[in-house]
Amino acid sequence: MPMSHKRRRNPNQFTADEIATAVLAYTEGGPICKKSRGYLYPQLQIGMCVKEGLEPASRAFQRKIMPSKRKVRVCEPEDFPPDGKGSWHFTLHRAEVLRLAPLIPKRFLEKWDRYWEEKGCLRPIRPWRRRRRSP
Repeated sequence: MPMSHKRRRNPNQFTADEIATAVLAYTEGGPICKKSRGYLYPQLQIGMCVKEGLEPASRAFQRKIMPSKRKVRVCEPEDFPPDGKGSWHFTLHRAEVLRLAPLIPKRFLEKWDRYWEEKGCLRPIRPWRRRRRSP
């Protein structure tokens, strides 16, 4: 009689907050390129009206949830006080997205990589040069 092998449900030992963050990443998130010090950095921004929805991501990666103001009303006034003109967002760096890759469907990862390649996020936008010293 052959022995049955149990399939491990969580082989990489992800926490519940990391699993919730991965689900938020591919349902609510979108790729962006952040410019800093002459380079473009690939990031994934997750935006929502309800701040409590982003709490698992904040706990998993120990970062703050940031407000994003708008000129028009986006959310209900109860969700984004005082007038609902804005939303809450959380940003994941590419390395963090790759860490959660086993939990995210491949088509989303490929789509985000294509976006970052097209926008030039995976290479420097200006080369660093040493200035020549004049004698």
